[in-house]
Amino acid sequence: MEIVGSEYGTHPREVLASPEDIDVAFSNITFRTVPQEEKVKREENEHIKNFSDAFAALCVANCELDKEQNYTDDVTGGNVKYNEKRFDNLTNDSVISQIVSDEKIKEVSDKILHVYSEIGLMVMIDGVLCTNQYVVLKIKPMYGTRINGIISLQNTIESTIGMKSLMNVMYKKGYIGILLPIHQFIKKKEDKNPITDE
Repeated sequence: MEIVGSEYGTHPREVLASPEDIDVAFSNITFRTVPQEEKVKREENEHIKNFSDAFAALCVANCELDKEQNYTDDVTGGNVKYNEKRFDNLTNDSVISQIVSDEKIKEVSDKILHVYSEIGLMVMIDGVLCTNQYVVLKIKPMYGTRINGIISLQNTIESTIGMKSLMNVMYKKGYIGILLPIHQFIKKKEDKNPITDE
């Protein structure tokens, strides 16, 4: 038995085991470590779950972008939704945002704006969101441009940018979301900066 002095507290206290006793006790304890195979298996399971979730999200997006499986606007024949609540409060996915190509988003955005300006419809892109399913461009009409005029060009836009789209007209928020497939914007390996590998 040893005594711990006041430097370790306000009152001396008895220690019921000596340092030697503690060493002996710890030498007889087997600490469980996670086997490497178990650790790898856990990581694989987590990867499979993440992949499954992402794959499911992309499958949903693929169905929504397919005009044969989704609602189409009677007037324009386009793939249009109105005030779809699921898209009401979308936020950026921080992980996805890091792997999408800003250059590709800008290129596509410029092509879309050009389509509208060519026929005299004034619109602006008032924000971009990246989710695990879509890149969402928020289109706002300007100078008397009508919503019907914007959605009527959906097929032309798809031909111009070379990808399917879904339009969600958000009347109360004053914009039209153009939803584009996220996989079209993921950076390819060759797009990375050779110096920073980013």
